[in-house]
Amino acid sequence: MVQSQASSFDAISPTALMVAYTRQFTDIPYGKELAQLVNAESFIEQLQKKN
Repeated sequence: MVQSQASSFDAISPTALMVAYTRQFTDIPYGKELAQLVNAESFIEQLQKKN
């Protein structure tokens, strides 16, 4: 059975999402694409709302 893409992102740790967010502002290859793929900006916004 193949796991859907949306549910497979549930296993990504918060630390990995924060790193993906910061890497989008560097020249690291595919940094921006990865951040968009995992919706890292939305995750960061949710963290800011909690504080």
